[in-house]
Amino acid sequence: MRLILHIGTHKTGTTALQQFLHANRRPLAACGFHYATPRRGLRDANCVANALNVGDSRAVRAFLTKHVALARRCGTHTILVSAENFYAMSVLSSMQRKQVCVNAVERDRALTETLQSLIPEGVATCEIVCYFRRPDRYAESLYSQHVKRGVIFDGTVDEFLPIIRPALLYHQCMGLWSDVFGRENCLARQYESVGTDIIGDFVRNVMNIADLTHFSRVHTQANERVGRDLLEFKRLINKTAKFNERDIERTILRLVDEKMELRKTEP
Repeated sequence: MRLILHIGTHKTGTTALQQFLHANRRPLAACGFHYATPRRGLRDANCVANALNVGDSRAVRAFLTKHVALARRCGTHTILVSAENFYAMSVLSSMQRKQVCVNAVERDRALTETLQSLIPEGVATCEIVCYFRRPDRYAESLYSQHVKRGVIFDGTVDEFLPIIRPALLYHQCMGLWSDVFGRENCLARQYESVGTDIIGDFVRNVMNIADLTHFSRVHTQANERVGRDLLEFKRLINKTAKFNERDIERTILRLVDEKMELRKTEP
């Protein structure tokens, strides 16, 4: 059994890829690939990455063990797991707290070693796939995302950069994965070089499937970019928003995303 673990990064078309993999589970299974998610409604495995981040090893082991059994039952040879929260896990935690994590890379190395120890014996090889974009654009996009939603950041870019700095150290972050899983099992792809078509690149160059015609394409407008003036206005609003108001806002945004998905054929 082979395991492909797509670990991100954030803001490199991960949502579009996950929606594609989820929507094409049956044709993927016919090609020998089992797309693993924690439960039927979810399109990604980020809650599994989050469980690893908080020390819930039992949940991670149960997830992997369950899907190894499902893959065997379905006659597939490869398990696909996609969760961008596996990348820079400690930075993700520090963003939630709005604090700098001084030992982010070292902590991530320990978490990655724990993950490796939790992979069932039935998995012969584990391959790590990660997409990287230009660091300045990655930082800008990540900042915009966290002002718009998520933890709803209310600080400036200058306050945000020290928090996410370890995530921008691409060589160190990917190096710890190659140290644990082996350099030959790690694949780094450049987001800009694939023309932002992460779906086509992933299917052709990671899964080695040349013909995409029998897969359905999913059109999504998730994570749309907003202008800088509107972003600054939203940041100022975040400063005065109460905690319960932020929770309501996250709920509204989630419902809007779901409604857009249901009406994806309309403008």
